[in-house]
Amino acid sequence: MKNEFSQDSQSQTASTFHSNENTGDLKQSLREAGEKIKSKSKEAASQFKEQGGKYFDQNKTRTADCMGRFSDTLRSTADRFEAEEDPNIAHYTRMVAGKLDDAASYVRQRDFSGLRQDTEDLARHHPVLFFGGLFALGLATARFLKASGERMDESSEEQMLEETEVMTGAVE
Repeated sequence: MKNEFSQDSQSQTASTFHSNENTGDLKQSLREAGEKIKSKSKEAASQFKEQGGKYFDQNKTRTADCMGRFSDTLRSTADRFEAEEDPNIAHYTRMVAGKLDDAASYVRQRDFSGLRQDTEDLARHHPVLFFGGLFALGLATARFLKASGERMDESSEEQMLEETEVMTGAVE
């Protein structure tokens, strides 16, 4: 009996040794897989950051150009106010156009992280101004989209009316 017990004990020890060896291989494989995943994740994040930076720069330039065009439009409006002998409104309109030019220059000169940091600082130090500005921007955007939608509806109605007239022979 003593022999049987010692043989069972030896086979369990050998089995445990092989199990520990397999566990060690599995842990090593998992470590390697984890390192590969980390490496690929860092590479993907780097590519995403690069593409995002390019996209931001393109849109930043477009936004600054749009602000500049709007500023020019405000200046021509100020000229019309001045011609209609309303110098006070012309003065304030020119002042707004100048501030808009300053904002366009600021947008052109700053990079993404700088703009983000400045926005965070504004939100922290002047939350009422920040959220009030967001609210006003939302209202202006909604009004713009509504007006654009109405114009598109009118133009599609006119086009449908013309097509109907052509089909029925009402237009010669």
